[in-house]
Amino acid sequence: GDTLDSVMNYPLREALIAFLMGRKGAGAVATELSALASNYPKPFLYALMNLMGSHDRPRILNVLAGNDGNDIPRDKRAEHHLTPEERMMGTLRERMMLRMIMSVPGMPCIYYADEAGMEGCADPFCRRTYPWGAEDRQLLAYYRGMIAMRRKNQVLRTGECRFIAPCDDVLGVIRTIEGGADALGRKAKDACAVTLINRSARTATVYL
Repeated sequence: GDTLDSVMNYPLREALIAFLMGRKGAGAVATELSALASNYPKPFLYALMNLMGSHDRPRILNVLAGNDGNDIPRDKRAEHHLTPEERMMGTLRERMMLRMIMSVPGMPCIYYADEAGMEGCADPFCRRTYPWGAEDRQLLAYYRGMIAMRRKNQVLRTGECRFIAPCDDVLGVIRTIEGGADALGRKAKDACAVTLINRSARTATVYL
């Protein structure tokens, strides 16, 4: 009665946003996420609710586009929209953030309509109804692909985890199952998965 089964993993969310928005380098974020992982007993680490969007935050698309509407008057926020350029950049960053969320220990949590590319300022404007018939079909397909990837590969769910930072603009995570047992000691097939995201517009070559 004195222990929570899980909590929303806001530290992970904030660290990934800071990296994708250029506020922190990959090395600092890798160190931060490694420290976060070491502070939890494994059963709790692998049960954390890893979120991108939330009911009391501006929509993740707005946040990653760099235009969450917090600097405009509240009575103007209902009509606030991203420019095409902002939406493109926000979507690219959302895809990278999703790939990381699907590649780290814990339970991926998707706030409704983030997968459809819905925009919105802070509460209550982040709680609009689902945009039936007006979804971003490409983004929706990407979400489905990432979910299928995680479901298909046990190493992404229960493998050991190590964060890496090959350079300032590239953040990565390596998941492994070795010796026939996963991170929780359960029987599993040996496997390795590497996820890398590059926040820059430049090609990066990484040697592992």
